[in-house]
Amino acid sequence: MGNEIRRNGFVPVPRAPTQPGAVLDVLFISRYETDGTALAKALTGMRWHVLRVRTAGEALATLDVVLVPVVICDVEVEGDWKQIVDRVTHSRHPAPVIVASGSGDWHLWEEVIDRGGFDLLHKPFEQPAVTAMLDAALHHWETGRIWRTWDRMEPRKKASGA
Repeated sequence: MGNEIRRNGFVPVPRAPTQPGAVLDVLFISRYETDGTALAKALTGMRWHVLRVRTAGEALATLDVVLVPVVICDVEVEGDWKQIVDRVTHSRHPAPVIVASGSGDWHLWEEVIDRGGFDLLHKPFEQPAVTAMLDAALHHWETGRIWRTWDRMEPRKKASGA
């Protein structure tokens, strides 16, 4: 079964590849105005358009009406980043959730992956790292393989007895 069935029971549904040059929305959730500005600056001239909200509640309301291929959530979001990961990855239209943090904490990265998040993005945002991660997340969204990272973690967890 592996990648064939997701943790939430939905069969992966590949989406049509996005058209080259198409502008794509990324939902960015952060209470910090400076982070929103830094992310928009890192994506200047790229194919990504930043939809910015400040709280988990605003994000969930936005996701009810807007289909986005990738979500970036600050670890210090007003609300709870874990709620965002859980709701987005278990929805009818799941998207990879990238958690952004100013710390390079190994335990935080492990928690993000264990919860079903796509990856941990380090702040301050730098254009090559941001676009590479967004492109990788987009590929997973297009192919319906959103939890490939989660699936890779399973053997490690079983071996450690977790």
